[in-house]
Amino acid sequence: MSDQPTSTGSAEQALQEVCATLRHVNDTMDTRAYIHVPAGHRASVVQTPKSDWKGFQAIGLMRDNAMRAEMDIFDRLEQVSNKAIHYFNQIKVHYDRETGLARLPKPYENKNQQVVFSRHLKELIEQQILKKVPSHLVHRKRGELVFIINPEFIKCFQYAQAKMLWKTLP
Repeated sequence: MSDQPTSTGSAEQALQEVCATLRHVNDTMDTRAYIHVPAGHRASVVQTPKSDWKGFQAIGLMRDNAMRAEMDIFDRLEQVSNKAIHYFNQIKVHYDRETGLARLPKPYENKNQQVVFSRHLKELIEQQILKKVPSHLVHRKRGELVFIINPEFIKCFQYAQAKMLWKTLP
């Protein structure tokens, strides 16, 4: 096909010819895949089901009996004050399911509110529910706080990277 317009000179007709050519190429493409299967082995093709997770988020392993030492997120939240749970819920609203980070606008306006927030944040940190991410590790807007929620409790899509970040933070 040449770069010159068709004999009628119509741009619309030229566009139609290009579309027809693309449809022809698409229809004649070989979409078969070839896989080498060693002797004595079998291969099968299975259609994978579509993900129906949509807005759901996976949580980590839950403690199935009182004898197990590890505490799950529900056990940990039970150990903190109601106000700490309130702040956790504020942080959770800003949670990014992809990265495991939560970017929260500062939830306080004065020094007294900052002291209260810090006290309850300390409870969440002591229970290993979340950690504060320092500004030198992530880009953040002015007046924004960045946290990572423990990837063992709430699994994000970039679980391996979140787990590495979690382990590097104090």
